[in-house]
Amino acid sequence: MTRTRRTAWAVALIGILLLAACSTGDPSGTQAGGGTRDVTGSESGGGGSTSSVDGMPVPLAPGADAVSTGTSGPLTTVLYVVPLDQQAATIAFYDQWTDAEPDEYLRTEAGSGGVTWQNAPDADEDKIVIQVLSPLEGDDFVSVSLAVGPAE
Repeated sequence: MTRTRRTAWAVALIGILLLAACSTGDPSGTQAGGGTRDVTGSESGGGGSTSSVDGMPVPLAPGADAVSTGTSGPLTTVLYVVPLDQQAATIAFYDQWTDAEPDEYLRTEAGSGGVTWQNAPDADEDKIVIQVLSPLEGDDFVSVSLAVGPAE
């Protein structure tokens, strides 16, 4: 589980850095912090169970495990893992979720199987970045990162 936690924190940091790069806010005076948030379950329309983290507008895909949250100023990041055999289902889940959202999402595929979705929010909306990362060699899980913060 130690390797899972290290990978999870690395992905969380990547998500925060990506969101920070997309934001033009003043980063001075912000402190990184971590914590836990309430995770609640609900039934999804597809018959599988989905969960959400309080304050996060993006749902967790079915099978989410080892959920961690972190904040840095106005940025919130949620990191979790799913079993490797659920990578395609997790990508399909976020394809379906982003297609149903009013904002348009840019979908980018990595050559090694990872996928990133990023919205183009209006000035008064949150910037959202969703990443289903490619698994590392030998891993039996896939890391997922959700990052939300103020628009540029």
